[in-house]
Amino acid sequence: MNLKVDDSKKEGVLTIGGTLTIQRSTALKEILLKALGQVDCVKIHFDQAIEVDLAFLQLFCAAHKTSLRKNKKLQIEENQIDVLKKAFKDIGFPQFMKCKNSDDSNHCVWSSGGSHE
Repeated sequence: MNLKVDDSKKEGVLTIGGTLTIQRSTALKEILLKALGQVDCVKIHFDQAIEVDLAFLQLFCAAHKTSLRKNKKLQIEENQIDVLKKAFKDIGFPQFMKCKNSDDSNHCVWSSGGSHE
């Protein structure tokens, strides 16, 4: 996991990959919170994510909720959202669920194609 912050400290790219499962949930939580604490917009880049489980999806939803509460942005590189959609499908969740934390479906990282603004 790697966080690169731009010179303005407004945007950061968080690269995560490999196995995104409950075994790494503590480390993933810490890096997501750190990223949201440092910049206004966190862009997630998945680098060869080979496994995603329910714990990661729940953690990511919690990070999204935190970003909304802090008036920050959490984005997934749009061409990489398929990794998460596949995980949702494999786990048995509908692919597109309305975000319970926002009245605007465009604020859901899952239903808006990877970003909230």
